[in-house]
Amino acid sequence: MESIAGAVLVDTGFNLERVWAVMKPLLSPLVTPQTLIMHPVVELFELCHLKGFWLDTKLTTDCNMTTATVEVKCPMIIEVIKSNIMTYP
Repeated sequence: MESIAGAVLVDTGFNLERVWAVMKPLLSPLVTPQTLIMHPVVELFELCHLKGFWLDTKLTTDCNMTTATVEVKCPMIIEVIKSNIMTYP
């Protein structure tokens, strides 16, 4: 991009307004952390990591089709379930 801007600058006789008129459409829309769209899988992994959850991933293949099943595991919920299990003699 710098070389294009430099070439346009020289070709326009160092007219910065003309350089911006040419370069702005090439730079728009600018990708920033605020405008970057996160991939849903990455977003899920980051959210789980932040909350202390983990993922259980299983892949199955049937007739040339692969399916991924992802389960979100929460240690707090698993502990509650384990503590509520009743055992009978």
